[in-house]
Amino acid sequence: MNNVKKLFASLFFALLLMPVLVLAGPPFNGTVQTLGAIRIKNQTFYSPYPVEPGKYFDFYIAVRNQDKNTVNAVCSFVESFPFSLDSNEQANRILDSFAPDTELLLKYKIRVAETAVEGSNPVKFKCYESSAPSVVYIIDLPVYVQPQDAVILVSSVVSSPETFSPGSAGTLKVVLKSEAKIELKDVRVKLDVSSSTLPFAPASGTSTKKIASLPAGETAELVFGLLSSPDAAPGLYKTTLEMSYYDRLGKQYSRNETVGLVVAAVPEVTVSVESDAIKSSNTRGTVVFKVVNSGLGEVKLLSAQLVSSPGQYRVLSPSYQYVGNINSDNYETVEYEVFVEENATSPLVFPLKLSFKDSSNKEYVTEYRPQLEIFSQAELVSLKYRSEGGTGIFEIVIGLAVLLVLWKFVWPFVSKKMRGQAD
Repeated sequence: MNNVKKLFASLFFALLLMPVLVLAGPPFNGTVQTLGAIRIKNQTFYSPYPVEPGKYFDFYIAVRNQDKNTVNAVCSFVESFPFSLDSNEQANRILDSFAPDTELLLKYKIRVAETAVEGSNPVKFKCYESSAPSVVYIIDLPVYVQPQDAVILVSSVVSSPETFSPGSAGTLKVVLKSEAKIELKDVRVKLDVSSSTLPFAPASGTSTKKIASLPAGETAELVFGLLSSPDAAPGLYKTTLEMSYYDRLGKQYSRNETVGLVVAAVPEVTVSVESDAIKSSNTRGTVVFKVVNSGLGEVKLLSAQLVSSPGQYRVLSPSYQYVGNINSDNYETVEYEVFVEENATSPLVFPLKLSFKDSSNKEYVTEYRPQLEIFSQAELVSLKYRSEGGTGIFEIVIGLAVLLVLWKFVWPFVSKKMRGQAD
């Protein structure tokens, strides 16, 4: 009665597992191995299919008592790289009172080594009858090992220079890292600069690099030469790294990554100073600084700061002034009210500090030192700013005008009065 129950239990267990076994992948259609009364099916059932390095899989072995008598037997998993059992998994299975004409499915939870080689690997299994322990048959049952993801990652992208100036040459260094557990072959990486919106061209005439093989966990460095267009507008440009490669079994993989390239024109700023009011020392007036953007990119968020210079001049207006943006090939002016000291020497040097950002928001703080020449009294006379007596042209004109008024209007009145008194 117990044998009948075992038979029905084995059949029921086998029927329950059949969908799992079918989904696990195609079995190995081999022959049937017989050891006395015990028959071991040379077919492999496991799940998932394929198995992955560093993970577990469920393995099923079909054993049948083809004899007409009950037998006692022992079947065991034999540990062999890359397959092993954890300590809580029993390798030996005791088949006491194995009913005649009965088939059992033995299940093992097997661990796959991290360094397992891709491809077919054998799971070793042995059985013997308890009455004849010296007669042992060991069979190899094939299990296919393959990493689920053969991935190459872009671990870093570095452009040199960090930003490209219009019309300049540079390089893009790409470091690849294999995250696969197996060697990858025929790795091809293309930097796609074919779009008309990208102001770049390959410096070497090709934008594709090749690597014959990339071992598991290893890195590789690729360097692409680039030329930026002379009329490239400053900004961030996105392009694509297109990768394709094969595993050892010839399966092809592809992967794309986005990288950025920055074009930024280095600001070219010049500063000059002039003043109509200040020509000599001991003078108060306005100085005007002309800030010119002669570069290709925009100068943004410009501010200016001018401080007093002891013994030379004092700044009477606020030291800090905000100017704003200056487009390419344009200028803005900054005005300061200053007083030139009596003992100031020529030329006056104005340490004007400018702070601004370029088109890629890189910040610059630069001090410019434009100069303004001042003159002595003698120099002003020689330059016709003033007369030798110290009277300027303006004063002479005013004096002549006053004399003209006196002669034309006042003198006739006074002369008439004098004649009336005489009469």
